[in-house]
Amino acid sequence: MKNNKPTATILILIVVLLSAYFFMYQKQKSGEKTFTFECANSRTIVATFYLPQDYFVHLTLSDGRILKVPHAVSASGARYANTDESFVFWNKGNTAFITEGTSSTETFSDCIIKP
Repeated sequence: MKNNKPTATILILIVVLLSAYFFMYQKQKSGEKTFTFECANSRTIVATFYLPQDYFVHLTLSDGRILKVPHAVSASGARYANTDESFVFWNKGNTAFITEGTSSTETFSDCIIKP
């Protein structure tokens, strides 16, 4: 009878290495991305996106508010809004802005990702 220990050891090693590779690949693929936007009037938005799911964005605003805003439908760019749309965060490329209230007043404007 042949000794299969070296073959079994190699197979186990391959499985372990492949598992580690797929775990790392998935972690990179579904990582969180945080960006700081500098806006007009010395305001800032820190936005953390969770990819690839993109169900919501975490926002920390320079006025002290911390919000978790769900992803909403948009024709262009990324749009996040609460259920009554009294708070909307828009992001397209390296720009963003926030509208608030029933009149959709732009409260954070001309926001660009901080280099």
